[in-house]
Amino acid sequence: MYIKIILITLLIVFILLQQLYPRTKHLSIGFICLFIIISLFIIVFRPSSMPDYINYKDLYNHLALDEYRYEPTAFLFRSISPSFLFFLMCFALVSISFKLKAINSISPYPLLSLVCFLSTYFVFHDMIQIRLSCAIGIFLFSLKYLIEGNRIKYLLCIAIATLFQYSSIIFAVFIFLKNKSLNIKLWVIIILLSLIGVLKVLSLLFFVFVIF
Repeated sequence: MYIKIILITLLIVFILLQQLYPRTKHLSIGFICLFIIISLFIIVFRPSSMPDYINYKDLYNHLALDEYRYEPTAFLFRSISPSFLFFLMCFALVSISFKLKAINSISPYPLLSLVCFLSTYFVFHDMIQIRLSCAIGIFLFSLKYLIEGNRIKYLLCIAIATLFQYSSIIFAVFIFLKNKSLNIKLWVIIILLSLIGVLKVLSLLFFVFVIF
């Protein structure tokens, strides 16, 4: 229950801040640090009844070096974690930090982007699919390199993302897209498809569209 109260409170606060400071272009360091601390608290101390919580606890307790289905970062964070909660915090810190950096550097309306993030992807990704969430955070951060035409740095970021989620390699195909090659009509189609759940992966593209 307290998680819902905190999330709703944060949403209300960010909506009010967006209305009061609509021209805000960058988040302050203090604001970012405070958001990270609150997010880590919510993610680490989320209810054990949430999906995948028990699975990650089993992963922490029984992870073996011969289990190749898990990415290298799972082994790394397990090796440095004195407790299961610290294990969760490692993933949460990577995910939230990269997403905030992406929003702050790309989005013209960072407060609005935070509202969209908290109201859609925060619970589903950061509190459930934590390895995927880290990969997506790194991908969003890498978009600035794609926009700048720096394909080497972009691919390097994607390579790092695959250390959290192997399927992130699919993001490498974006290097073949030219800037501004996606017109408004195509974005409308993508948004509609993501809203009705036809293609789950397109919901990520909707968030990318928001932070642009």
